[in-house]
Amino acid sequence: MKPSLTSLVWLSALTFAGCQANKSPAPKIAQFEHQGPLQGILGVARAPIPMRRYVAVSHNLTVEASEDGLENSWESIRALCAKLDCELLESSVQKKTTDAPGSASIKLRIAPADLEKLFDKLGKSATIVQHSTESEDKTAAVIDTEAGMQNQTGYRDSLRTMLAKPSATFKDVLEVQRELVKVQSELDALATKRKVLAAETEKVLVQISFRQKQTFASRSFLSPISNALGNAGITLGESLAALITIIMVLVPWLLAFAVFIWAAKRLGFRLRPWRTKNPPSSGDPSGGQSAV
Repeated sequence: MKPSLTSLVWLSALTFAGCQANKSPAPKIAQFEHQGPLQGILGVARAPIPMRRYVAVSHNLTVEASEDGLENSWESIRALCAKLDCELLESSVQKKTTDAPGSASIKLRIAPADLEKLFDKLGKSATIVQHSTESEDKTAAVIDTEAGMQNQTGYRDSLRTMLAKPSATFKDVLEVQRELVKVQSELDALATKRKVLAAETEKVLVQISFRQKQTFASRSFLSPISNALGNAGITLGESLAALITIIMVLVPWLLAFAVFIWAAKRLGFRLRPWRTKNPPSSGDPSGGQSAV
């Protein structure tokens, strides 16, 4: 008996499915088979594959150095970062003034293998007084981003295949191109996000704050007195400045008021001859005539 056409179609479909199953990589099958309740449904008893974790680690350090060695220590860390697998993000230094001691800060990203070299160099040039470490798990964000990139890449490839078909109309081409631009922009955004996550998880963030070490003289009992005298001088200077400001504000008005008084007096002397005489009082004998 010759096989029917339906049987041949089903046979071809089953053969293609078997070939596709044999071509699929083993790690993907293992990852699918050990997920959640599907393991019990499929009856697979393989050992789970350990998932790679992506962790963002950061170190915050506060160090003390002498007045002369603070800037040298700061500069030595900058020079070391240029030699290692390190990226300098921020760097600033403040000279000592009469009001504030010297200080500096550095923010960088360094490879985990070079982290000990950085700490050794920092410990030789300064004294570490505070060191805190923080870590944040970025595994879920990385997996979601990579899955989104794979989906968008497959969608973009299918759109390009549709665009290459000769039977596509002009309207279809416009719609496919519009959708292709949208997908490509989303794919670029996901790629940028993945680069940021890679920078956070593949390197360690280190923030170092440098401060000047206090000497015995700065901690003596005369320090509060000198600070009080300095503050008193500052307060006196600010009071004198406020007084000068008030005087400079009032002087123009005082001059204007003096000119007004002088002008009023001058006008008053001119108007005095024009004033009417007072009426005679009732007791004045010459003030009037007696009635007849």
